[in-house]
Formats: sequence, structure tokens, C-alpha cells
Amino acid sequence: MGLDPYSEPISKLTDAVIYVASVTYNFKPQLKQLKATLDRINPIIEEIHNLNLQLDRSRSQCEMFADETEEAKKLVYKCLKIKWNLFKRFTHSLKLKEVDATLLRFFNIDVQADQSRDIKRTLVTVNKFGEQIGEQIGQVHDSLRSLTIDMKNFEQTFSSDKPKYPGPG
Repeated sequence: MGLDPYSEPISKLTDAVIYVASVTYNFKPQLKQLKATLDRINPIIEEIHNLNLQLDRSRSQCEMFADETEEAKKLVYKCLKIKWNLFKRFTHSLKLKEVDATLLRFFNIDVQADQSRDIKRTLVTVNKFGEQIGEQIGQVHDSLRSLTIDMKNFEQTFSSDKPKYPGPG
């Protein structure tokens, strides 16, 4: 299995959040919220990745997602260095909330758009198969009709050509 472009960055970010939340008291509510978001989306990410592998899908948004997640991890680790500076605590608190909102936005917009695209692709494929099956059923129906006509002609030929044998008696 190759490098997982979704699960690995999320896993690293989750590890960073857990570590920083355990070491520093500052930013606990924001880190707790971010961890809750990560816990909710991680199973979905893993399933999407596994399905994409099975379907041999391209990694369209993976690089962007990995970059954003890496930046989020750096931000989380920066929180370790902020102790008494109230302004930095405030700005980093807002940035952590923005990271959480960005992850949620990614799943509300990008993942749903992917799902919509995949559903429409599936529908197009199903419609094509339906048309092909319809054509094949029509061909089978025509063949059966032709066979029925041939059988009737065959029966008529043999019933009219039968010599009359005298029956017993």
C-alpha cells in the first residue's frame, strides 16, 4: 500500500494536538474542539482513501489537503511556545478555530462535491449499461421471434409432407 495522502497528515496532526494539549494549559478548548473534529473525520478519510485505492482514483485534492494539514500541525506546535503573551494567545486561538473551520469546510464542500461527482459518474455508467442491456434484450427478442417463425414454418412443412399410413385395424 502506498503513502496515504489523507490519513497520514491527519494522524500526524491528531498526534500533535494530543501532545500539545497534554503539555500546555493554554488553548485547551480550541485543541479539544480540533481533536473532536479530527476524530469525527478520520474514519471518513480512511474510508475515502481505501475506496479511491480500489477505484484507482487520482489524488486531486490530496496535495492541497496535505499542505493545509502540515501548516495546521506547525501552528499547533507553535502553541507550545506561547506562554504569557496574551496577544499571541488570542491570535493563535483564532487561528486554531480557523483550522477547525477549514477542516469542516473541506468536508462540507470538497468531499460532498466529490461525492456528487462520483454519484453522477456512476449514474452515467449505469445508464450506459442499461442502454446496452436494452439493446441486447431487443436483439434476443428479435432472435426469439425469428426462431418462433422458423419453428412454425418447420412444423407446417412436416405436417403437410407426412405420408398417410393406414392405421391398425
